[in-house]
Amino acid sequence: MTPIDLFYPHDDQLKVIGRLTAAAFIVILSVLWYIQIIQGDSYRALATTNRIRRIVISAPRGHLYDRNGMLLVDNRPSFDVQLIPNEVKNLSQTADMLSRVLGEPKKDIVKKMKLEGYIPYLPVVVARDVGIDKVTIIEEQKPFIEGVTVQVNAVRNYIYNDYASHLIGHVGSISREEYKKLKDSGYMPQDIVGKMGVEKAYDAELIGVSGGQQIQVNNKGFKDKTLSARPPVKGTDIYLTIDKRIQDVLEAELAGKAGAAVAMDPRSGKILGYVSKPGFDPNMFIGSARRSEIAQMFRDKARPLIDRCINGTYSPGSIFKIIVGLSALESGALNKKSRLYCAGKFYLGPKEFKCWRAKGHGTLDITEGIKYSCNVFFYRTGVMVGATAIAACAKQFFMGEKTDIDLSPQRSGTVPTPQWKRETIHAPWVGGDTVNFAIGQGFMQVTPIQIASMISTVANGGTVYKPLIVEKMVRPDGQEIIIQPVVRGHLSIQPEHIETMRKGLYKVVNERDGTGGNAWLPNVKVAGKTGTVQYGPVGNKKTHAWFAGFA
Repeated sequence: MTPIDLFYPHDDQLKVIGRLTAAAFIVILSVLWYIQIIQGDSYRALATTNRIRRIVISAPRGHLYDRNGMLLVDNRPSFDVQLIPNEVKNLSQTADMLSRVLGEPKKDIVKKMKLEGYIPYLPVVVARDVGIDKVTIIEEQKPFIEGVTVQVNAVRNYIYNDYASHLIGHVGSISREEYKKLKDSGYMPQDIVGKMGVEKAYDAELIGVSGGQQIQVNNKGFKDKTLSARPPVKGTDIYLTIDKRIQDVLEAELAGKAGAAVAMDPRSGKILGYVSKPGFDPNMFIGSARRSEIAQMFRDKARPLIDRCINGTYSPGSIFKIIVGLSALESGALNKKSRLYCAGKFYLGPKEFKCWRAKGHGTLDITEGIKYSCNVFFYRTGVMVGATAIAACAKQFFMGEKTDIDLSPQRSGTVPTPQWKRETIHAPWVGGDTVNFAIGQGFMQVTPIQIASMISTVANGGTVYKPLIVEKMVRPDGQEIIIQPVVRGHLSIQPEHIETMRKGLYKVVNERDGTGGNAWLPNVKVAGKTGTVQYGPVGNKKTHAWFAGFA
């Protein structure tokens, strides 16, 4: 076996190694001594009193304008009081202190923190739109309230209060359920989102992109320095199709009343005016100062939050005679020269059905039947045409379906048929159902937006447009997105039949004894149709009044 040579350092080498090792230990000890003794207080202060906070800066929502650029909704500054979950050690104590300053119930602050404080570093807004007097107190008391911050955000400012409130809608705090659905689209737990109307339908465009900061704060909660920042990007501005001049008239005419009015451009489906009354002030939903008013609004029997234009369903009454007349002409049951007699009453077997004019209207053609809104004329017509053919004509106008307008919720209404009655009411269709159907009563139900679409289709000669509420959108970089008209369908009704109906509607307004004479104007050609519908219990009947027209 070959011996292995082993290396043994000489004494001089050992001395050098020892000196180097000793020097290294001295350096390490010196650094530790400097950190712990000389700079110890400073580093302990940094370790125990400085914190990094992430602040989300909400983007200002896009503005809303009318079609001519008149500003309807913008933003204003708001002080929001926030709590950072991972800095609140004693929630009960913190909530108690804030409750005394803000005047908010302690239980509401605790509940909000428990519901929304599931991301430790993201602030939870416990009070919005707080007055400067309360903000001053909070800033003074900040060292004694754990995790509290005051953030200045832009909040919605509905300039004209309840003006076009159902069309414009309102905003509110994102719910936990909404956040779960929207978080993959970039939404944050503290976002303000659209809850109704255009604010909801176009929320993704209006909301913009939030910015943020990373700041360092001291032990008193005050900002020490900004570590990083990203500015927010304002949301897209939206120009609605409504014309403020038309909207002003509709608002004034329906002030103090319960009802709905829709003005539509028949050439495009663009909504020029849109009113549902009673309305509400969307500013109520900003902050928490008007909670009692909101609670009262939900209890109000007049139901101001219901959008009657798209979510109120009513019998159309004599407005529906337009559909019955078109179905009669198209089926060949009548032509424009056909004449029917009205003696003031109509019998279907032993059952008597009366005309609104007790002495009757005599012999009429279809344009005169429309002009006088003669019930007997349309009783007879409905029986000749049949319920199935009438319903088929109504469905060409998309009655019985939602209109595709970018608002929700909306109802589809009802176009009854014998099959519908069997499946829904579990009863057979009888002759009296057809008679009532022929004058727009019985089971027939429509929304005002459907009637606006129907009369616009007659006005333009047979094209059914989707109702549009947005004219264009303008992004922060100036790019414009123009919204084009959308055609839903075309009537399979001969143009001469539509023209015959238009002549009848012209007579309603412009000839003596027409039921719509109050709509006559000296310098504008107006055509239209009135309707009156009874509802309520026998002995206490009330009426809905309709007018649908074009000019």
